[in-house]
Amino acid sequence: MNCARLLQRTSFTPKMLGSLASFSTVWWLIVQAFQRKKKVSGVVAGAALALFLVIGLLIELIMRVVNLNRVVQANHVQMQALFGLQSELKPEHAFPTLGGWALKPQVALHYVQIIRQMKPEVVVEFGSGVSTLLSALQLEKNGSGKVIAFDHEQKWLQHTKYDLHQHGVGHRTEIRHSPLTTIEIEGKNVQWYDTKILEDIDRIDVMLVDGPPDTQDKGTRQPALSLLADKFHDNSVIIVDDTARPVWNSWVHMWAANNGFLVEEPAQLDGAALVLYKRDSDYYRLREEL
Repeated sequence: MNCARLLQRTSFTPKMLGSLASFSTVWWLIVQAFQRKKKVSGVVAGAALALFLVIGLLIELIMRVVNLNRVVQANHVQMQALFGLQSELKPEHAFPTLGGWALKPQVALHYVQIIRQMKPEVVVEFGSGVSTLLSALQLEKNGSGKVIAFDHEQKWLQHTKYDLHQHGVGHRTEIRHSPLTTIEIEGKNVQWYDTKILEDIDRIDVMLVDGPPDTQDKGTRQPALSLLADKFHDNSVIIVDDTARPVWNSWVHMWAANNGFLVEEPAQLDGAALVLYKRDSDYYRLREEL
């Protein structure tokens, strides 16, 4: 990385300047008090203040370089995952953008690898998008199976359908639109999908929980596990996204323990998602190959 880019990344923010101003004021008061007591010259006091400012700036610069290095490493991991997806699926067209509201590339790759290894017949997704395309592509490579994806945003579903059509895997999917409605779960009301759209699902082999949105970590996604517990079997695998959120993470662990599932935190996912499975499942034996 060249110096210009480094300086751009380490430019002084208002927060940084405010902190330096505060520290400088405190240091100046200390120097003034010391000067009055010890008769230190103004030149020495000014030099001390300048030294303090330089040290503060160097510390801030070092911290920013360290943070920048973390960003570079994270980007490297995501690029490796994107190359992995290309290698796994060999798509004829470019993938839509991953990250942001979509799955992180490393989570998406792990999801695809699970579908390749487990060869599910029924994949259920809460929250549609790039994940739906990826799962459909892998099911097509497997030669069988269908993904049923739920979403509350009609516009988003249309984008998903377009991507599926472009890649020629629409026949591997069933896209269901379901506006959010208020349901009661564990004594509290949450906004979730209309449960009527789940009535014809008898069995779930692989499930991805990535919706509806829950940026405030209020447990909006809990019904995906609580209401569908009787649809899982000994070979079911559940991928739970956004588990960096502490309340959601804690609740998922609790639910898994109460329902006979083990919880895996794959290192390559960097805390972004959890994988739930049972000890007697094929995933338990195959997970080291992922």
